[in-house]
Amino acid sequence: MFAETLFLFPCHHDSSALAQREQSRIHDDNCSSIKISPYQKIYTCSSYKQNKATPKVTALIIILLSLTTTPMNALAREISACNSLLLNKEYAEAETCFRQAATITGQLNESLIGVAIALYELNNYRGALNTLNSVDENSYKDPKLPFWKAKSHRMLRNYDTAIHYFAECISDGNEEISIEAYRLRGLTTMNKILLTQYPRTNKKGLPFPFSIDEIGDKSKIEKIRQNLKEAEKDFFIYGELKKSNSNVCFEIALANYLLGEKESSLHNFETCIESKINIQASHYMIGIIYQDNAKHTEAIRLFTESIQMNKNHARSLYHRAISYIELGEKESALADLEAAIKIDNNESYQKMLWELRSKNQNNMP
Repeated sequence: MFAETLFLFPCHHDSSALAQREQSRIHDDNCSSIKISPYQKIYTCSSYKQNKATPKVTALIIILLSLTTTPMNALAREISACNSLLLNKEYAEAETCFRQAATITGQLNESLIGVAIALYELNNYRGALNTLNSVDENSYKDPKLPFWKAKSHRMLRNYDTAIHYFAECISDGNEEISIEAYRLRGLTTMNKILLTQYPRTNKKGLPFPFSIDEIGDKSKIEKIRQNLKEAEKDFFIYGELKKSNSNVCFEIALANYLLGEKESSLHNFETCIESKINIQASHYMIGIIYQDNAKHTEAIRLFTESIQMNKNHARSLYHRAISYIELGEKESALADLEAAIKIDNNESYQKMLWELRSKNQNNMP
């Protein structure tokens, strides 16, 4: 009697009598194999002879045998191979590798975290979070678990939940993860402020960026100030632990600016440029600071450098137009506003262009 049956074997040598007997029978039959991981193969046999046990039962015995007799160093190598794929940024392959590793006894939770990390890097944040939520936290403690939960919640804009998990990472005591958690908690707080708390325009109707002192709704100011201070503190702690603030110079500078600390903000944006971090955005923000201080010639120079690095940066064009207007260079301002509107049909840009054209028409003889 013949049947098609699948068999799963470890690729290492299995010395058990049952495994040797069954592997010998497979080699005697018409079987082909597919290697599904560095340590396992699937054998497909189209002519497996049925004896005392049915093909399905025999297959089950061999599968269970192969899983339970795989040595622990082979299990470790399996996870190591998957982690190597993550390090090489082969995320789709890493996901497949970790899913296969999850079938190995004793490796389920660690493998699920690996699957989640791969999904996160593939921008599947919901899938990553669902996978992390399936890990048994009661039997498996790993500082990577709350860390990747926090990162996933942040990308899904669940900012308060993300901040909670980053705090858990910091209190867990794993040095490498807690240091990074300070930086990411600060970033998450900034995300929360800018995307859910900060108004789009100031009390004069001008668009972001502007300091909290220019917010029209006074009831929001104190809460935003408190959150900015918390973010600033996290960035400073991160800088102290890393012995350098360069990786967070832009975030610190932006928090300084929003808090109205213009001198500190200017210094930190200049540090970013020196460190070659967020160069274009730093030029733009320094231009904003000069413009706030009515230094329009310097502001135009910085906005021009920002535009040279990103010709589609509509905000630099818009703010350069403002400085051109202050210096009486209306034709240059018109050109910048028209260019900005082609990139971003922003209401503030349209309003300023309409007002400038109206003034020009009224001044015509």
